[in-house]
Amino acid sequence: MALGLGDKTGSLEAGKQADLITVTMDGARQTPMYDAMSHLVYVTRGDDVRNTMVAGRLLMRDHQVLTLNRSDVLRDARAMAARVKAAVTPAPPAGKEKK
Repeated sequence: MALGLGDKTGSLEAGKQADLITVTMDGARQTPMYDAMSHLVYVTRGDDVRNTMVAGRLLMRDHQVLTLNRSDVLRDARAMAARVKAAVTPAPPAGKEKK
């Protein structure tokens, strides 16, 4: 292997690192399917990913993320959105402050 990682990656074998996904290929946008590889590349989207495994660790099963708390992620995203909005909202002209 060009990067010198052949003992760790490059094939599916016990003891090697592996990142895998499975995708749903039976949705409406996948129909009609003439060529599975072409559909996988050109038609499949992120929401078609059903399962995700990284370095042997299952991160998502049946479209459900197992490694993050949904409430915490949404709370943090809302807080970050408020910070971004505050940072990009122009200040009112002098003498025209909101009351």
